[in-house]
Amino acid sequence: MEESLLRLREGIVRWSLWLRRWLGDQLALQKAQFFLWTPVFVSLGIGGYFSLPFEPSILWGGVACLLSVGALFLAFRSEGLRLAALALLLVSLGFFAAQIRTALVYTPVLHKDLDPVRVEGTIVSLEDREDGKGIRIVLEDVAVEKLAPEDTPRRVRLSFRGRAGLALGQRITALAALNAPSPPVAPGAFDFQRYLYFQGIGAVGFIYRVENARQERSLRWTSWIEELRQIVNARIENVLVYPEAGVAKALTTGERLSISKEINDDMRDSGLAHILSISGLHIGLYAAIMFFLARFAMACIPWLALHHPIKKYAAVLAFLAALFYTLLSGSSIPAQRTLLMVSVAFFAILIDRSPLSLRLLAFAALALLLIFPESLVSASFQMSFGAVMALIVFYDALRGHIMRWYAQAGIAQRAVLYLLGSAATSLVASLATAPFTLFHFQQMATYSVPANMLAVPLVSFVIMPSAALSLFLMPLHLEALPLTVMGYGIDGMTAIAAWAAHLPFATVLMPSWPLIALLLVVGSFIYLALWQGRMRWLSLVLLALAVLVIAGRSVPDILVSSSFDLVGLRDASGGLQVSGLQKDKFTRESWEKLLGLPERSARR
Repeated sequence: MEESLLRLREGIVRWSLWLRRWLGDQLALQKAQFFLWTPVFVSLGIGGYFSLPFEPSILWGGVACLLSVGALFLAFRSEGLRLAALALLLVSLGFFAAQIRTALVYTPVLHKDLDPVRVEGTIVSLEDREDGKGIRIVLEDVAVEKLAPEDTPRRVRLSFRGRAGLALGQRITALAALNAPSPPVAPGAFDFQRYLYFQGIGAVGFIYRVENARQERSLRWTSWIEELRQIVNARIENVLVYPEAGVAKALTTGERLSISKEINDDMRDSGLAHILSISGLHIGLYAAIMFFLARFAMACIPWLALHHPIKKYAAVLAFLAALFYTLLSGSSIPAQRTLLMVSVAFFAILIDRSPLSLRLLAFAALALLLIFPESLVSASFQMSFGAVMALIVFYDALRGHIMRWYAQAGIAQRAVLYLLGSAATSLVASLATAPFTLFHFQQMATYSVPANMLAVPLVSFVIMPSAALSLFLMPLHLEALPLTVMGYGIDGMTAIAAWAAHLPFATVLMPSWPLIALLLVVGSFIYLALWQGRMRWLSLVLLALAVLVIAGRSVPDILVSSSFDLVGLRDASGGLQVSGLQKDKFTRESWEKLLGLPERSARR
């Protein structure tokens, strides 16, 4: 008996030593990768904050950060414990950053509708609807009748069917209807309240009539940018007509409200919707165009080219151009991410380095998450970083083969390689963004790859160069020709979108996923991309669990709107029957999407 216990003890000791050595080896493999994991740990803290059903005291995050720092100092002798403490510190930092950001953007939120009510405020944003059918404005420094100052939202967003001479910087008084921002129409649906809260908007509504408007010149640089956007939009409308003008405005200044519903639907169903949103594609193309144009112009001056580092000068000028375009286009999350990456890339040119790697992406993600933690839960952030990360991993794995093929290829072979690269890029990006598309929008474009293969070269070589040239020539009033060329390119792009969107089985519809399914899919991809060693194939286990969760998900049988004006019931065939087709149309349409049903398929 004693001999058996002794052997058992020796076996446990040997197994413990082996496990310790194995864990040490695995840890050694990951040391060089730890920086790539920093945005992941920060994301865990941010996600933990947004998943809480209540608002925690800001002391929570501060104390957690202090305790993590203390643990980091205590664990200085053990490398494993030190890395664990550092990971805990990053999680705490993400949680604390989300708390600070929430406190900084605080605005009172309207809890009950006010109709009618007088509203006074200064116009800080103005967007035209399609073909002059109205405008949408954002008011700041708001005063609302029947509301105490401490209960008044910092900003309100209002729609108006007319225009009434409204302009940026005006202080207006209007009779309006104010509504509380609508909550999610179902568990897991888009949170409109949170989206508006982080823009400082605490109420939405529409204007009955404008009673008074007077101009107040603002000295803030944001007001200057908004005025410049209006000037650029007006110049575009002077050259192009709708619907081309609406798309051109979206690609130049980020104003998407004037795009027609038909084009929006076609671009979505063809998998080209990402082109309409100012993102990495646009900022990257604009920066590259300005870099090569600046370098070419300086190369045409022999003395400058021979005595000065014109490549570095071009990098500085291109960065300033990318910064200007980002501000002009509204500084969306994908645009900010690309600007950060572009700034690091151009800085690398200044110090003669090549930084195009996952480290560049991790830096951009970390900076964005700490400055704008709410971006983590947005579809644009998730899809943008997912696509770029997949493309970097894919091309990094094939870099040696691609360089060898390209070096040995002639003109015809290089053209074929470009087409294959374009197809591979579209396929990888589509696969990487598919989980986010299905989770957030409950549909996926079947013909996304061929549509992108046809449309992206048109965007890269016609539309975006024309947009960049038109902005450069606008101070000289010579923008008509490049804008006309841009209009032809937009016609071609929308024709491709319409073709792909109307093919048989153009879209795949699927009921909404549980959040845990998306987390498992994303976790498996991140683990596969970042983990070093043979254990990386455990990512397949996470992916298999995600498939099981999706297959076993439950779909609600009864749905009730928050206003109790609409009730939905799933019938035996899986369709949706509703109590009425006239009330709460937005809620009904959202229910159709969440259940994976076609638009307007609900029956009374």
